[in-house]
Amino acid sequence: MSEELSDVQDELKKLIDLPREDQDITIDDIAEKYNKNPKRLREELDIQIKGIRESEENRETAKQLLLEQASEEEIASYKPTINWASDEYYKGSWKRMKNKNKAQLNKADFLFQLFTAGEEIIGKPQILDNDAMTSITLISEAVKKDKEGNEIIAYKFIDDTYNKRDDGYEKSVLEESFWIYNVTCEGTRYIVLAKKKLENHEVHRFNGMNIRVPHKKEFEKNLACRGSSNFFFCKNAESTIIAKPKEELIPYAQAFMKRWGLDAIKYHEMMRDYIFTHENGFIYNQPEDYMMLRHAQLLSGKDEGYPMHLFVWSSFGGGKTQELECLDNIFHEGILEAANSTPKSLIPSFNSNPPDPGFLLKSNRVALIDELMKMIDNAVNNSRGMADVKNQLSNLNFIFEHRKRNANSGNGGIYCIPTMKTVMMMNPSMKSKYIHQELDVLDPSTMSRIVPFVKSEKHLEFINSNVLKKCAKGVGLYDGESTGKTKSITSNPYPFAHFLNEFYVTIYDSCQHFLSNAKQTFLDSLNNLVLTLAKNPMKTVWKRRGKHHIKLLLDGVTKYRCLFKELDPTFESTQEDYDICERILVEMVNGWSVDMTIHNDEFDYNSTPTPAPQPLSTPTPLLTKEKKEKQQSFNEVVEKQ
Repeated sequence: MSEELSDVQDELKKLIDLPREDQDITIDDIAEKYNKNPKRLREELDIQIKGIRESEENRETAKQLLLEQASEEEIASYKPTINWASDEYYKGSWKRMKNKNKAQLNKADFLFQLFTAGEEIIGKPQILDNDAMTSITLISEAVKKDKEGNEIIAYKFIDDTYNKRDDGYEKSVLEESFWIYNVTCEGTRYIVLAKKKLENHEVHRFNGMNIRVPHKKEFEKNLACRGSSNFFFCKNAESTIIAKPKEELIPYAQAFMKRWGLDAIKYHEMMRDYIFTHENGFIYNQPEDYMMLRHAQLLSGKDEGYPMHLFVWSSFGGGKTQELECLDNIFHEGILEAANSTPKSLIPSFNSNPPDPGFLLKSNRVALIDELMKMIDNAVNNSRGMADVKNQLSNLNFIFEHRKRNANSGNGGIYCIPTMKTVMMMNPSMKSKYIHQELDVLDPSTMSRIVPFVKSEKHLEFINSNVLKKCAKGVGLYDGESTGKTKSITSNPYPFAHFLNEFYVTIYDSCQHFLSNAKQTFLDSLNNLVLTLAKNPMKTVWKRRGKHHIKLLLDGVTKYRCLFKELDPTFESTQEDYDICERILVEMVNGWSVDMTIHNDEFDYNSTPTPAPQPLSTPTPLLTKEKKEKQQSFNEVVEKQ
């Protein structure tokens, strides 16, 4: 090819993207410049344009073939069940996922369901049916014929309405069986459908796909849902309670101290006061042995499958509500105000569908309840007999012992897996003066499953005279391991508060899964001490499960010393732990003889001397200047006389 011809070809290539009118004008210029026939140049340009178009069409065809091949390979990899897609484009969008599912079903000869795990909810699951999985129709293949007799195929998904009269007959369906759970996350109720049964009913983190499903009669009957509902198809779930092994707890505490620049003394003081620290910044500390009882109850594990539950009685002004609010500041599970509730609020209730598990079963780590006895007094006064209320509260027994049980009624059933540790604070019942009289209200079998503690007069005097401390607004921080210098965060203490909360909750969760090494001689001696000091009927009540309570008390006291005071990795009880438990138990037994009522002289106004009334002085009238002069001269005359 000559150089001139090559130049002509280059000039023509520049015209390919121009409009045809502009091409013709430029071709005339090229023909004149190179002495060529404009008609032949026009034909040459058309050949080039045609070649380019054919090449683009070939490339597009090849691309389409590759896409179809990839789609066929993808469809071939599917199973006739639920398939989880990993493409980021579809995460969190059921609409996109559904459109892709429809498109690929049109190319396939079997039914399959596509989901994507791009959404997450967190909540406490309550299983709907513990005995059997529930079958759910995911996709229906509907076929109907048009006027010409041609078959029209439509795929109806779980959120589509399907009417056989309008949509045609059901040729085939894709059904799957699920374990059904009710989960509430941030005020929204979800129906969680899981292929794998959960091991427990702790708060879980569920990952999967949420679909808003309109009201369907079959779901109202099988899943107890009315109106539109959120169906959350779960790919995987994990408990939010992640416990550390026992051997990792001391290194974990040491790392926390090093990170935040805490010496042993400051660390111990902070952890001692932490469960008594209110969100208002004050530390509502209590007598030392009582504080140890509270720490021991929280840090103790489980014996015979259930933990230590603590009931605290006190006259008003005993700081009970503040104690519960301090705990709620850590665990954030809410406090049940029992004075304005009924006994049914504690236990499963079948007035609704699905049944309400009740406050105790809804609680995850701790169940905090204020004024239980006011609830009982109100229930008795509202025409309920004492026997009826007592019978209702006896349902607490299996919940306190963390028994897995079915609770059924004519309106439905519920499977119960308790996970909570209970703390109840209360004034005495109106009809009770001493704690043993509460047995007229609480069944002795229920009382035996808890540790009953009465705040003594000395305890109340401590609270009344106590000067509240303000918790530190900041703490020294090490500025990295290299410098060892300290920086202050007093201007913004909240990050530390968050990490402190995370640290304590991790310690709490871990302590629930193991017991310290207690000496049997210590346990026997402590139990004999209580039985020697106690009087019937409380002695008999304690005898039934006293060994359980003492074992967990010593376990909690030992863990407190090892984790917060001495950083002892052995977790073996010592004489110091025994002495603390002994003082706590002596205080507990002595409290059983405390008069919990308000004495008459405390409300007797005559017992307080009233100051004698003072005579009212007659006000001196204001004198004008003239009257003052007359008064002065009159006084002088009187003096002379």
